[in-house]
Amino acid sequence: MTTSLISTASSPSPGTRTSPGTAPKGTIELRNVTKTYGDVVAVDRLDLMVQPGEFVTLLGPSGSGKTTTMMMVAGFEEHTGGSVLIDGQPVDRLPPRERNLGVVFQNYALFPHMSALENVEFALRMRKIPRNERRKRAEEALDRVGLGKMGDRKPRQLSGGQQQRVALARALVFNPAALLLDEPMA
Repeated sequence: MTTSLISTASSPSPGTRTSPGTAPKGTIELRNVTKTYGDVVAVDRLDLMVQPGEFVTLLGPSGSGKTTTMMMVAGFEEHTGGSVLIDGQPVDRLPPRERNLGVVFQNYALFPHMSALENVEFALRMRKIPRNERRKRAEEALDRVGLGKMGDRKPRQLSGGQQQRVALARALVFNPAALLLDEPMA
């Protein structure tokens, strides 16, 4: 079982650490992050720094807090202690849409009534990108993942691997600072 955090920005010089508020784009930092569900501790005082250009994978058995950690970074789950920083700024109170993160969920979360192209465009539509630019960028994203000729297909007409690539294209189409993948090898 894995969850991966990938910073999509270019990497700084090796060993470079920055002071709060001056971190380069794509830096993700968890400081003493804790998540409890009643008496159950899901994540216990986690400290983690992901620098631009790094690929970090959280490994562990089911129930060890990997997905919970990703959901806290993305803003879909509130932590009960500590702080999450993106680009050196605390994002504890920011909604997911304002964190500039691409997320690929374990179940891909594709809209069944939309084509592959429309699913990829959706991320841009929510950001109010003009229609022509949306279409062009979505087509380019599908080309990047090898599905350029399948944009008109609905998710049910795609294999599981193709659905995963549509979800990846949707997560990358708006050039996020970092990419979060839940169970990327499933």
